[in-house]
Amino acid sequence: MFKNRKITTLILLSAVCYLSSNLYAADSKTGTTTASFLKIETGARPTAMGGAFAAVSDDLNALYYNPAGLAQLDSRAFSAVHTLWLQSINHDYVAFGFPITLMDNKLAFGIHAVYLGVDDIDRRTSAGVSDGQAKVADLAVAGTVAWQLRDTTNLGFTVKGIRMAMDKSQDNGFALDAGILEKLPDNLAVGLMVQNLGPKMDVSGTKEKLPTNLKAGLSYRMFNNNLLLATDVDFPNDRNMRFHGGAEYRFNKLFALRTGYEDVNSPGNSSGFTAGISVNEDYIDEILNVKMQFDYAWMSFGELGSTHRIEIGIKF
Repeated sequence: MFKNRKITTLILLSAVCYLSSNLYAADSKTGTTTASFLKIETGARPTAMGGAFAAVSDDLNALYYNPAGLAQLDSRAFSAVHTLWLQSINHDYVAFGFPITLMDNKLAFGIHAVYLGVDDIDRRTSAGVSDGQAKVADLAVAGTVAWQLRDTTNLGFTVKGIRMAMDKSQDNGFALDAGILEKLPDNLAVGLMVQNLGPKMDVSGTKEKLPTNLKAGLSYRMFNNNLLLATDVDFPNDRNMRFHGGAEYRFNKLFALRTGYEDVNSPGNSSGFTAGISVNEDYIDEILNVKMQFDYAWMSFGELGSTHRIEIGIKF
């Protein structure tokens, strides 16, 4: 059994090296991809942990960070997230997932939708004269399937439908995510996924690539699983390698505190730091008899400002 785990881990690490080398075959080019809203992180919990979640993914946040982790769901779950993004940009996310057992195989299915909207953009003519207001509205709707190959290995796949609209122009497209999550001895886990594989899209007169990204992560649990440490490395096709690191500590049934850091490439000494808190579902269940959890995440972009995420999750 342990030998098989070592083999799986070796395969994962080899895949990281191979895929990352291919992503860097062409020089990293900032601003050369479209559908940038797909790069905005979703859930409050992983955001508060600096976006380090590929090897955790033990809740609905797996739909974004590693679809393989969705197979860890133990009940039906729903979550809704509202993000107060920079420059009055609205970013909203809803997700639903449920596990099933089919012919002794543990499966999980999920759907989610993410929307980014910007209103009241000043439209101007080529002469610089004001020409009313424009609007940006980006939407992605996705379906995910994950299954547990064995006690230590999960696989998952996501198919996304994408619609981008900018003023009077729009385009439709699709993308695929795929991930694997492997649990190792001594409370370690490793995760690997690729995000946004798909054809180019054209919403501004030029066909541009989707923001494809390879994500690899490692997590470690200690102190009776109350402390969770995690780190991720991203290999995007439109910028340099990106690091994430975070921690979560759960205080009994009451609440959890989280903090982290990720490379957001923004000016300012505080850029990239994250923090958050949650009121755990077990505590709320004792009071209201409802398995509900509240999460909040703060993320600094230095001189550009901060973002705030509020999430409500329900299990039933």
